[in-house]
Amino acid sequence: MKKPDPRFKRYHSPVSKRAFGPENPFLFKESIPNSFGNAGLIYQARPFRLIKIRLPGAPEVPPYPTDDTTGDPVGLQLIQFIQNYFKGLFPGDPMFFWDWLDFASQTRLQIRVLQTVAAIPYGEVRSYKDVAESIGRPGSARFIGNTMAQNPFPVLIPCHRVIRSNGSMGGFGGGIDLKMRMLDMERFSADGGQKAEVRGQMSEVKGSDLTG
Repeated sequence: MKKPDPRFKRYHSPVSKRAFGPENPFLFKESIPNSFGNAGLIYQARPFRLIKIRLPGAPEVPPYPTDDTTGDPVGLQLIQFIQNYFKGLFPGDPMFFWDWLDFASQTRLQIRVLQTVAAIPYGEVRSYKDVAESIGRPGSARFIGNTMAQNPFPVLIPCHRVIRSNGSMGGFGGGIDLKMRMLDMERFSADGGQKAEVRGQMSEVKGSDLTG
C-alpha cells in the first residue's frame, strides 16, 4: 500500500480547531506596506504557521493583535519575499514556504489545484482550463475558478496567473486592476526590464523538498 502523499495532508493546528476571528488567541497579523498598498499576513506564532495572505486592496481583516515576527526566521523571510515581489524583484521559489502553510480548510483536491498553480512560472499565465487538464480533471474549470477564489495564499500561490481561455482576466481577490498590474509587472521583469533576482535571502531553515 502506498503511503499517503505528505503534500496533501491536512494540518490540524490549534488555529483550525478554533474560530477564525480576533477572539482566537493563537492568531496574529502583520502589515506589509508596499507601492501597491498594504498587504498583510495572518499567522500562528510559535510554531510559525501561515493562515492567510491579504492582498493590497482586499477587504480589511478583523483586528487581530500584532506579534513580533522578527523572532521567527520563516516569518521574516516570508515578509521579505512579499516585499521583494511588490518591488518588481523575482523573490525566489515560493515552494520554500510550503511546509509552513496551513491547509486545514482545503480538501485534498483543492490542495492539488493549489500546488499546480504554485508551479506556474513567474511572468507566465495559464487558463482555468489548463489547470483543470493538468490535474486530470478536464471540464472542471469552474471548480478551478472557485478554488482560486478561496486561495488563502496569493502571491505564494499565484492565482493571479490563472486567466480565462479567451484571454480575459477572470476574478481576483484583490480586484482586476491589481491582477493586471501584477501580471504587467511580472512580464516587464521577466523580459529584462528591471529583473533583479533576489538570491541567498532564503536561509536553510528547513526548506521544503517539494518541486511542484
